[in-house]
Amino acid sequence: MLREEAWAAFQDLREEAKYLPEMSLDKINAEIQAARTEKGVSEINASLQALYEAQVAFTGAAEVLGIKDDDDVQALVNEVRYGKL
Repeated sequence: MLREEAWAAFQDLREEAKYLPEMSLDKINAEIQAARTEKGVSEINASLQALYEAQVAFTGAAEVLGIKDDDDVQALVNEVRYGKL
């Protein structure tokens, strides 16, 4: 995946996320696990399933983008927040 493709995918997800309540990754994972335990994998809420699929899709993206530590994450956040790509 090229950096530009990753950026475009991130922007698409960011646009979709505008309409979702803010949740920490731990909270998202806890809700996904609770839904799986309670209802079974095939009956997970569509929103939680979409979040899970996004997590799976972005597995390894940090390595591809060269993100190795908190400083790299902060640099990416600054790029997104302030439009510096």
